[in-house]
Amino acid sequence: MQITLNYTYNQDQLKSAYRFNIFPTPRAKFFLLFFSCVIFGVGGVCWLWKPLTINPLLSTTLKNMMLAACLIWVSVLLAVALNYFYLPVCAFEKSPFFKGNFTVSLTTEGLAYHQQILEENNKRETDGFVKWTAFTKKAENDEFIVLFMGRKHSILPKGSFTSAVELEEFRLFLMEQKHIKTKNFNGAEVWINN
Repeated sequence: MQITLNYTYNQDQLKSAYRFNIFPTPRAKFFLLFFSCVIFGVGGVCWLWKPLTINPLLSTTLKNMMLAACLIWVSVLLAVALNYFYLPVCAFEKSPFFKGNFTVSLTTEGLAYHQQILEENNKRETDGFVKWTAFTKKAENDEFIVLFMGRKHSILPKGSFTSAVELEEFRLFLMEQKHIKTKNFNGAEVWINN
């Protein structure tokens, strides 16, 4: 296998890749909405409900616990919103890694890359090689194939493949790599099986 990809990230692609990492499946958004409704619903019931036969100390403790749970969940929602809306834009504008031209060669030995980084009248180049054994997980959506190395990842836009045959050849190659597991979310694989 010898596939060469040439691509440049734009801001919309980077937003989409970050958002795919946060919500890899439509179920992820559903669970976030579902748990938000449950937590805020139970919190609202606890605060508005006036029981006649419960100990006032127990009632106050229950209300304060639900208030704390709601505040913690609000902070989780704010963190998700920050990662979903602000972080991709900030990463694209401030990180030199996402600017420039990428040339990636996919071979049977590994992934070789060459990047021309363009920063304010400063052009520099970096080269590297990653063996397939370094990758531990893979994920795919309609726009990208993402390869994970621990907490780091490589994002390969599907549009950079010159043909559907090349893309399918690479997908089959990844399927043969038994050490590269498919990323799971809530028991479902994040991989398109055609």
